[in-house]
Amino acid sequence: MLTTGEVITASVKVLSECNKVLELGLFALDLTKTVSHEDFQQMQATHLGQVTPFLREHWPASIKNLVRTSFKDIGKGWFNVRETREDVYGESKLQRFFRMVALRMQDSVVFMAEASLTGFADLIVERCEHEVTVVSAADVRLTSPAGSSGLGLFSLEIVVTEQGLAYRVPPSHYKEVVLGVYSRGVSSTLGIAQVEKYVMDQMFWSDTPMLQTIHPAEGIVPEQQARFLAAMDKAIPPAEAYLATLAQYHEYVLFDEPAFAAKYAADERPIAEMVPEVKRHLQLANEMEQIIPLRVSLGLFNVSCAAVRKLLVERHTSLANIILKRMSAAPMATSKQIMAAFGDTMRNLNKPMITIED
Repeated sequence: MLTTGEVITASVKVLSECNKVLELGLFALDLTKTVSHEDFQQMQATHLGQVTPFLREHWPASIKNLVRTSFKDIGKGWFNVRETREDVYGESKLQRFFRMVALRMQDSVVFMAEASLTGFADLIVERCEHEVTVVSAADVRLTSPAGSSGLGLFSLEIVVTEQGLAYRVPPSHYKEVVLGVYSRGVSSTLGIAQVEKYVMDQMFWSDTPMLQTIHPAEGIVPEQQARFLAAMDKAIPPAEAYLATLAQYHEYVLFDEPAFAAKYAADERPIAEMVPEVKRHLQLANEMEQIIPLRVSLGLFNVSCAAVRKLLVERHTSLANIILKRMSAAPMATSKQIMAAFGDTMRNLNKPMITIED
C-alpha cells in the first residue's frame, strides 16, 4: 500500500494528527483546591466542551483535508479520491488506506480515553484514601496515606433548616455528580465519524461509518466506575457521622427566643437566680467558639461549620441578653413601686388638717 510518496506523506501526517489526540484528556484533573459540586461540574463541563468539538469535528476535518491534499494530484488508479464506482473502489488500495486511517484514529481515541478514565478514577480514589475517625465536633482524626496531598476534593456546608442542622448538599449526592461527569466523558468519545465518506464524496453512502471506540458497558469503563464508586462509599459515612455529633445542639438551633423572652418576663424570679443563668449562656457562647471549628477536613470532604458556630454563639449571647434585660427591669419595677408609695405618703402629708385628729 505504501507505494508512492503521496501515500507515505499522508500516512505520516495522519499519524501526527492522531498523536495530538493522545495529548488530550477527557477531564480536568489538576485540582489544587477544594471545590463545590457546582464548581466541579462547571469545571469539567468547560474542559469537555473544548475536547468534544475537537474529537468530533476539528480532528476528522483536519485528517480529511490532509488526505485530500496529499492525493489531489494522483488522478485515476489505486488512490483515486474522485472514484465514483463502488466495485472499483472496493478493490482499490485506497480503501485499505482508509481502513488503516480508521484503525489509527480508533487506537488514538481508545488509548487517550483509557488513560483519562483511569486518571479520573485515580483522582477520586486518592482523595478517598484517608482513615477518618470522628470523635466529636472538635476532634476529628485524619490519617492520610504516604504521598497523599491530604487535600479534600469537595466542600460541604452545614446549614440550618426548619428540621435542624443538615448539609446544604447531601454527601451522597456527590456520587451522582461524579458519575455524571464520568458518563459525559465516556459519551464524548462516541459518535466520531470516519473520514472515508467525506473524502470519497463522489460515491453514494447510505450511512456514516463511525469509529469503534470505548463501550460504556464494557471493559475499562465499568471497571474504573466501580472502583471510584466503591471508594466514595467508604468516604461518605464519616461526613454523616460528623453531622451526628452536632445533634446535641438541636435544642438551641431551633430555640424559640420570643417565647423564651415572654416567659422569662412573666416569671417572678429573684435576681439571685438569674445571675447564674446569664453566666451559663455566656460561657456556652464562648464554648461554641472553641468546640465547633469553622472548617474540618473529613478526607474526601472539607466541611464548613461557620454557619452553625455563628448561630449557636449568637443564640446563647442573645439568651444572656434577654435575662439581663429582665434583671434590669426588676429593680426598675421595684423602684416604681417605692416611688408610687412615697407619692401616696407625700400626698397624705400635704392634705390640709381640718380637725385635731388629723
